[in-house]
Amino acid sequence: MSSLGVAQDAGVVFKVRPVGNAEAFIDHSSESFAANAKGEIKIEGLESGNHTATVFKEGYQPHTIVFKAQVKPYRTIEIALLPSAYDLAAIEIVESDRAAQGMSKLRYIEIDGLYAAKKNDIVLPDEMATNQASNNSRQLFAKVPGINVQETDAGGLQMGIGSRGLDPKRTTNFNTRQDGYDISADALGYPESYYTPPIEAVERIELVRGAASLQYGTQFGGLLNFKMKRGNRHKALELTARQTIGSYNFKNTFTSLGGNAGGWNYYGYFQHKEGNSWRPNSRFNSNGFYLQVGRKLSDRWSIDAAFTHNYYNARQPGGLTDRQFENDPSQSYRERNWFRVNWNVANVTLNGKLSKNLSINSKTFVLSSSRAALGFLGNINRTDTGGARDLILGEFNNIGNETRLIQRFDVSGNPGAVLIGSRLYSGNTRNRQGKADKGSGPQYEFLDSPELEGSDFRFPSQNAALFAELLLPISDCWYVTPGIRMEHISTRSTGYYNEVQRHPLTGELLSRNRVDETSGRSRNVLLGGIGVAWRCKPETEFYANASQNYRAMNFSDVYVNNPNLVIASDMQDETGFTVDAGVKGGLLKNALRYDASLFAMRYNNRIGEMLKAEENEEGIKRIVNFRDNIADARFLGIEVFEELDITALFLPKAKWNLAWYNNVALVDARYMSSDISAFDDNQVENVPFCNFKTGIGFKRGNFSAGSQLNYVSRQFTDATNAEFFPDATVGVIPAFSVIDLSMAYTWKCIQLEGSVNNLTDEIYFTRRATGYPGPGIIPAERRMFFMTLQVKI
Repeated sequence: MSSLGVAQDAGVVFKVRPVGNAEAFIDHSSESFAANAKGEIKIEGLESGNHTATVFKEGYQPHTIVFKAQVKPYRTIEIALLPSAYDLAAIEIVESDRAAQGMSKLRYIEIDGLYAAKKNDIVLPDEMATNQASNNSRQLFAKVPGINVQETDAGGLQMGIGSRGLDPKRTTNFNTRQDGYDISADALGYPESYYTPPIEAVERIELVRGAASLQYGTQFGGLLNFKMKRGNRHKALELTARQTIGSYNFKNTFTSLGGNAGGWNYYGYFQHKEGNSWRPNSRFNSNGFYLQVGRKLSDRWSIDAAFTHNYYNARQPGGLTDRQFENDPSQSYRERNWFRVNWNVANVTLNGKLSKNLSINSKTFVLSSSRAALGFLGNINRTDTGGARDLILGEFNNIGNETRLIQRFDVSGNPGAVLIGSRLYSGNTRNRQGKADKGSGPQYEFLDSPELEGSDFRFPSQNAALFAELLLPISDCWYVTPGIRMEHISTRSTGYYNEVQRHPLTGELLSRNRVDETSGRSRNVLLGGIGVAWRCKPETEFYANASQNYRAMNFSDVYVNNPNLVIASDMQDETGFTVDAGVKGGLLKNALRYDASLFAMRYNNRIGEMLKAEENEEGIKRIVNFRDNIADARFLGIEVFEELDITALFLPKAKWNLAWYNNVALVDARYMSSDISAFDDNQVENVPFCNFKTGIGFKRGNFSAGSQLNYVSRQFTDATNAEFFPDATVGVIPAFSVIDLSMAYTWKCIQLEGSVNNLTDEIYFTRRATGYPGPGIIPAERRMFFMTLQVKI
């Protein structure tokens, strides 16, 4: 008999009292099961082993239970619901998995994909002690091994995370999505994420690493998906209001409305966020809203539509040299640097069942967005003497559709599935660079329009893909998951740039030479992969997979006028593969949960930056930061996560819970096969060898608290492994340790939260910028206090 997958012979029966219109939701998903006239909720098609169910009934407190699904005869569990007048703390939760604090795993077969034999994690923000108002990535991904965080602002406006040694800058190496559709600027040509959903509106964050390329594109990093909240299915109207204040005039107002009425489900929010930082010349102002409406058209079909808008404007204090950072990291030498983002995304999703075992999921999405960077681009060791500033304006207009068909089947009673999908995508990116006014305010207008002094390029692109994956049971314990993806990518660039010479002292324009360029490139990419999984015991699973990867050259690698950076003219796309092997499960009656894995990644033609001597037309040599295909690289690593439920192990009858987790990733990333022998065996940039997190979580009744320590070892920022360079655009990022603390207390409809980021006031940095918001060292935030009041009615 099967012990895995969506098996028809694994399930449970809940006998709910009092009898009535009760409903159960399984594993934090939107899938629900209704009670019959006898008050019985029969749930079939479950994976054998532990699951989480929440039982709802109008006028009664929700009841959450962790149960073990088994093959027939199904187990019957009696659940007695208490009227809503009772205090939630008085409800006894039977068989509660108290170690599962804020983390879960994707099922082998989800509504929009197959995830067997893949390294995956689900982060559940509402179940963690985190600072949601500031989108604190250190806390959100505290239990996900190998996540390297790059910090850029105090408000969490942009999320910068990387995994397994991949560059964390603006999460560029992940295929970043919201509810399964694209939200980055351009998934192939410019996959940077300037918009991050407010975590207060996020139900869960899904990460699939290693072998995600077959279903979700070609990124080496895998999938990062923000699954948004939905309206409360048992209320016509539910209002949540959150008000946060914090250090340096931080203010965050978040209000959401949601509910279920007349067959419609809806959810929306409005967020306003503003504040300063501990450095002068830094402040931000952000406004965003979101609206989702869904309707069940029949027993087989449902439709969902959503629109997201986010706008923020931020003043940026710029970078520092190493000496400036050592002397006084709070200082700022840039008074005129600004950054603006206007992000708009719309999506329509159709879910349906074409037959009992054949389902369809189709998403159509449109993105129309822009980002603008304004300021003085000169090296930080040069004084900003005024004059016209540089303005870089990027505009992104994309439309796409992804459709998946999933056919379920079984082999000798063991569940399987085949997924067939397609992707059609068309994008049009425009990138302009020229001179803006000489003031100090956020005036994002070109002085020399329509003929820009810098450059004006358009990057139209088309992408079509077909992909298929199979979940094939070959015995009661073994599953094989082969997959394939055919990708057609067409990218073009058309535009001009100006070669400009100015007087070195007066800045007077001496000459301007316009260069027109048009180029195009089409390629067909075939990717394959295979995974295996073994799970005879519900509490233990072994998995392994191998998958090819591909990453197209970014639009920003075609041309940018930046005095701190020179781009090679013959850059090529990147290719490679990833191999994973791991084991996950529980011991000591699930009081100890663990997930340990090994991985190897080969990265060919890796694009990176290095210091290089360059000679201009006058024969003058200078050292520049040069961006090119550096070399091939190999990544080897180990990732281990364990969490011990101390209370369940030693005091199982206690009414409080104490859990301790440890999370370590060791990554050795080296260059190899380089045309420049000096690079061979150099460390790959932005890859700390050790990334370690440890923390504790405490819960008693309506009170919860958590604390974590995050240690990151030193890392280089260029392929030459330079320790120091005068303009600070490259060099070492020293090791650092940061401690965060959060707590919350709930009383009826009111919740009070408090948190401290960087408890010990560590002075450190995670980035050396070559352009905005620098150039130079970008100091991380110092100690900040936050207080949140939430009311939910």
